[in-house]
Amino acid sequence: NIQSCLDYKFNRTNQMMVLCINEALNRAGVTLDFLKQNRVGVCIGTTSANLTCDLNFGKAFYKEEAGDFSPLTESLKNNPATAIATYYDLNGPIISINNACTSGTDAIGIATSWLKQDLCDVVIAGGIDSVLEDIYAGFRSLGLISAHSPKPFDKNRDGLIIGEAVGIVLVESETSLKKRKGTQFCEILGYGLATDSFHPTTPHPEAKGLALAVDQA
Repeated sequence: NIQSCLDYKFNRTNQMMVLCINEALNRAGVTLDFLKQNRVGVCIGTTSANLTCDLNFGKAFYKEEAGDFSPLTESLKNNPATAIATYYDLNGPIISINNACTSGTDAIGIATSWLKQDLCDVVIAGGIDSVLEDIYAGFRSLGLISAHSPKPFDKNRDGLIIGEAVGIVLVESETSLKKRKGTQFCEILGYGLATDSFHPTTPHPEAKGLALAVDQA
């Protein structure tokens, strides 16, 4: 419901996320009453979801000309995990993951660990990002934007193309699934998270972090 999103003063990114979550709930056969009666967590991966609600404020802030700081408050309110937990009145653990390209996958992995620790019964997990002017400028400044089209497996690749999307899944314990007689679409069998501490944007030439994460998974 876009109007109710506007009532919460959600930015466009979180409006997109609510629409996707509602679709995920419908596909899974999960009702709002079920959410209120169970321990439901929220784990969302993002890079840009609540960086700014007002580009003009951001520009003024960096020029040290910002007088009204209310846009910053609205930005903090649009933290995706907090916004969703508030919108659906959920009582489980919540966290927003900002880990670049792996943020959405990390969110699903962390959601799985919450279930294993019996912290909740269901987790709304996934990733979301919007294309914002400052995000695009940041990638451009790093020289990462392709001048043509992305060719990720080509030795002559020259960069990436950023876009926007949202993907949400419900990660649910087996006990909860059987209790509500739900349908299982897939099973998460392993997850690994590691770093090689080599460079802010370049992986280790021997892929040490990648190898460790794969071994853990």
